[in-house]
Amino acid sequence: MPKDRACANDQPHPVSMFENNQVSGLALCGSNVFSDHMEEVEALRSRQAAYLDSLPDNECDAISEAWTLLHSDGEEYPEGFEEALHLSHALDALVKDGDLDTEGRTRDAALYISYRVTFALHRTAEQLDHISQILSKPARHKNSQRRP
Repeated sequence: MPKDRACANDQPHPVSMFENNQVSGLALCGSNVFSDHMEEVEALRSRQAAYLDSLPDNECDAISEAWTLLHSDGEEYPEGFEEALHLSHALDALVKDGDLDTEGRTRDAALYISYRVTFALHRTAEQLDHISQILSKPARHKNSQRRP
């Protein structure tokens, strides 16, 4: 439904800043910027479509691929999780026992460990997102086949 304002007459009126913000600034940007943005969007949409197409359609294949990602290289957890778990214990000890108020090696170590924990958890989240996509693909595939 268009978001036209009720006017006493049919005179044209400008796009408001609110309306422009609702479409990420694309309503009032220059044509070149808009075209470039749309090209980037199309490239990203194509990449996402190729990624989704690369995922298995069959439920058994999806489970197998997800299992492989969960236990890559025979590990118990997805990549990054075990590292984050161990580092979180080290960080816990540093925070409890260390002097983190002043600059020094203990504080530098705590900052480094917290960075590594964050990095490892981001890797784990990416793996879990990928696993989620893999496991949801067979259902999406079945639903798309049912539609005319």
